[in-house]
Amino acid sequence: MSKNQTISIKDVSPTANKQRPRKEQRDAAQSFISTIQGINFPNSKRIYITGTRSDIQVPMREIQLDKTLIGGSKEDPIF
Repeated sequence: MSKNQTISIKDVSPTANKQRPRKEQRDAAQSFISTIQGINFPNSKRIYITGTRSDIQVPMREIQLDKTLIGGSKEDPIF
């Protein structure tokens, strides 16, 4: 979803205007769902782990860690 896009909650709320036909409410909810996009996290990627059954994969997020600066100076850092 883009940062500039706003979606009215009243369009997808189950307690929305009761005068509004159910099909219109369902169409508004479907259009909202179709605009949702995943968010990319820095230094990470989605991986899938296969267990004892080859037909089932479990999604996980692999995070790339970097060294942690614990002291020193900018010219002579200590990790």
